[in-house]
Amino acid sequence: MEPKQHLGSAALSRYQTEDGASAYSGKFERSPSRRRTSRREYAILESFLNQVALPEASLLNMACGAGRFVELLRPAQRSKVVYADFSPQMLEESRARLAGGDCDHVEFRQLDATRDDAIPGFDLVFCVRMLHHMKTIELQNHCLDFLCGSSDNWLVFTCASKSTFKGWWRQFRTNLGLRKQGECLLAMNDLTGRLRSRGFEVISRKFVDRVFSSQTWILARRPAAER
Repeated sequence: MEPKQHLGSAALSRYQTEDGASAYSGKFERSPSRRRTSRREYAILESFLNQVALPEASLLNMACGAGRFVELLRPAQRSKVVYADFSPQMLEESRARLAGGDCDHVEFRQLDATRDDAIPGFDLVFCVRMLHHMKTIELQNHCLDFLCGSSDNWLVFTCASKSTFKGWWRQFRTNLGLRKQGECLLAMNDLTGRLRSRGFEVISRKFVDRVFSSQTWILARRPAAER
């Protein structure tokens, strides 16, 4: 059966197939550069979680993909944990990775941040490598509405940033017509403003590698007066 065409990038449609989800599951172990990227991202996430400092915080992992970072997000002390993704195949990859141990109370939901409404009530909303698939401002804003509307306190997410050399170079070549528009690249000032309009302030921003990667990690929080 052909995968349903997603409104975002073509990759999202591939992730609705067993082969596509399985391939993504092992993506970050296939080369030294990807393993290095993965180690860097684990270190960034660990530093962000140390700032959140709430091991019992309820967690929404959207989109959970193949369950990467489960070791750091492991929910032994968490009051509530939901792993969500638009792709049933990705949910199965996550379910397999989370199987056993202290993960029996994890809830899996099929949700699409480009179509579904927010589900409020989480202390921490975690979203890695989703926003760069959103090709239009409308899709980006719907995703931000979903993420911000679901979080009562903290957001940890990634985006592809124009503040990196790779992001700048890709945008430059796209503007010249030398490449088709691929990942969606965001300006940090614009993103900060969009978060502020939704009641969040950026606490920290970390680049995976400003030269070789456009991926940028953001830690944001609702100001105390708005909680």
